[in-house]
Amino acid sequence: MKKCAAQIRQLYSVQLSFSSTVSSDAVILVAEMLKVFVEEATRRAVKQAGSEDCDTVDIEHFEKILPQLATCALLSGRCFQHALLRSPIKAS
Repeated sequence: MKKCAAQIRQLYSVQLSFSSTVSSDAVILVAEMLKVFVEEATRRAVKQAGSEDCDTVDIEHFEKILPQLATCALLSGRCFQHALLRSPIKAS
């Protein structure tokens, strides 16, 4: 988690051209949300591959689930509430 948080902090410093700060709690929260997003994408891609009787998950399976996943994340976030409950933020 610390490696992911460091990468997010670096991303913020590169992307922001003005002087700003991001709290460590915000970085941890964003890192956790990205982790949950990737876990949910993986879960859905595995399910998609299974529905197509495939033994392996390929990039095409991710491409098929991304529109639904992105819509869910942007519009409601409710899809991720159960995932957040399964993956609590750990204090460091």
